Amino acid sequence: MQFNEYQSSLEELNIESYPQEVQEQFFDFINNVPLQLNKTANDNLSGLSKWMSQIKDDTPIGMLSIPGAGGATSSTLTSSPSSMQQTLNISALWDSGIRCFELMVDRNGSSDMGGNNVLCNGYSTGVTLNTAVTAIGNKLKANPTEFAVVIVGYQDANYNDYSRNAGPSGWHNGFNTWFSNNTEMKTYAT
Repeated sequence: MQFNEYQSSLEELNIESYPQEVQEQFFDFINNVPLQLNKTANDNLSGLSKWMSQIKDDTPIGMLSIPGAGGATSSTLTSSPSSMQQTLNISALWDSGIRCFELMVDRNGSSDMGGNNVLCNGYSTGVTLNTAVTAIGNKLKANPTEFAVVIVGYQDANYNDYSRNAGPSGWHNGFNTWFSNNTEMKTYAT
């Protein structure tokens, strides 16, 4: 087994001093074979849009390293390019293998959070939460062997107010109401 200059050697790790179960888990991790994606000479991204179909169904999710995109809708931030975290839209992110999408929204007093624009670094991307989740849902419908992790979080568009308005009228309640009232969104969740 070869290590680079930044890794500790097996001798330095003193693995044999740990219980047998820990030693076995360590070597299970070290010996884990990385996923080989099918690639063609014409398309280096071939296979990435359906990479999960190559994983055995009984593989625990904790054994996967799921590629993600912070600011998943930020490709639309042409007026504030320094705040843009992604240059691809959700569909193109999916096709490039991304399966974890971060969507940040502010409550803005709206009773329907799904109509709120997704934010990135405090700037509106012009893409609503409903539009973003529907785009991911459409990819899931078209690719039933895949799954996605969607992280919907709070981001205040008004940097002068960091209160988050916790409590019954706050963001969490608005999110729960949005999710409960949108049967289309529920079809994507398991």
